[in-house]
Formats: sequence, C-alpha cells, structure tokens
Amino acid sequence: MTINRPTYRKKFIYLTPLIFDEEPVPKSILESLSIYAAIFFDVPIKIGKKKNMLKDVPNRINEDSKTFQVDASAVLDKMEVPSDAFCVAGITMCDLYPKPSWNFVFGQAQLANSCGVYSLARYLSNFGSSQNTVYKPEEEKGGEPTIIRRACKVMCHEIGHMYGLSHCIYFECLMNGSNHLQEADKRPSFLCPLCLNKLYFIMRFDIEKRYRKMMDFWGSHGLQAEVEWLQTRLDIVLGSE
Repeated sequence: MTINRPTYRKKFIYLTPLIFDEEPVPKSILESLSIYAAIFFDVPIKIGKKKNMLKDVPNRINEDSKTFQVDASAVLDKMEVPSDAFCVAGITMCDLYPKPSWNFVFGQAQLANSCGVYSLARYLSNFGSSQNTVYKPEEEKGGEPTIIRRACKVMCHEIGHMYGLSHCIYFECLMNGSNHLQEADKRPSFLCPLCLNKLYFIMRFDIEKRYRKMMDFWGSHGLQAEVEWLQTRLDIVLGSE
C-alpha cells in the first residue's frame, strides 16, 4: 500500500464541478457531498470554481447508450491542482469513458497527480433517455436521497484511491470495484474493517466522533439503513454489545 496523506501545506480536498455539454451538478448535491467528505476523511473541504472543459478533452457519442461522453483520462491530465490541495475530485453530470475501447467508467483517479473525476450520469433513472444528462429529482426512485447515497459512495471510493486505498477483494466494502449500476448499489456505503484500519492509520481520526457525525448526516437525508449500520458499529466500539 502506497500511503498518501494530507500535510500542513496540502490539507484541503477540493470538490470541483466540471461541465462539458450538460448542466452542472445541482448545488444541493454538491453541498451534501462537501459535508460528507469532511466527515468521512476528517479534512477541510473546498468547493472549487465550476470549470467548463468541453474544448479541452476528446468526446464521443456512446454507441450503446447514445449518450455524450468525455475521456476521463484526458480530463485528469487537464485537471488543475491548487498548491494547498491534498487532492482534487472533479464531479460532473457528464458520462465518462477511460479509453476508446471501453464502454464507460463511473470514475477514475490518478494517485500520482492527486486528482480524480467521477460522474453521476449513470446513477440517474432517466440515463439514456437523452443525449445529455438531465437531472429530474422528482422522477428518481427514492428521490434525491438515493442520488446522495450513490454520489457519496463513488466520491469516497475515488478519493479513497488518492489516499492509497486499492480495490478491496476481501470483504463487502466501499472500495470494492463495480462494473455496472447493480454492483455499485450493492457496494456498501462504508469501509470494511481492513480498509477502515488503513485509513485510520493514515488519518488517526476519532472513530466515535466520526461515526456520530456520519449518523447525523445520513439521518438528515432519511437514509435509515446507513444510520442503523453505524449504530451497530458504534455499539461495538463503545462495548455496548
């Protein structure tokens, strides 16, 4: 495991909205992601300025979904990392592909360049109904909370790579790889004991405080399954069970 941790000079995680040929990530989702990232990784968060990269990277129309896509690898090559950033996570509503031979990718990260990018496009129930992503929360099964859950999972997964966490093959874990939406939804919202221990080794956060803040976050979005899981873990940590 290659350890990568924030420093005094490089301590911020930047969440940067990226646009290409579609609407930007909704403000409500971006704000929720900022709150959760601060809790999950125990670092300060900055929301970067919205950036239009349409003219900067290759794009295509996917032959299967007929949706507009951009080259995620090229996006990462063009990402700007501020001097005070531990890492930058680009967030977009545009569908992504990692290289021409691949169909799509949910997200991609470059540990060496301290940046990553991920898309919310394929997490929407109306994906594929139009060439460009259109977010209509009233049409989502489970409403915006379902999108918040999916967005938080892929964000923490990709940023986890930038801490040096690789794909987990040992347990059901947030760091499990996923190749389609069903796999992504099956992936838990939290790290397995092994990956949690790795992140704790890097950050030395207060586990009880972290779990309680997570419970407040998930509870505020009405996601009770996450709250109950965290309560069970907290009971174990505190010796209640």
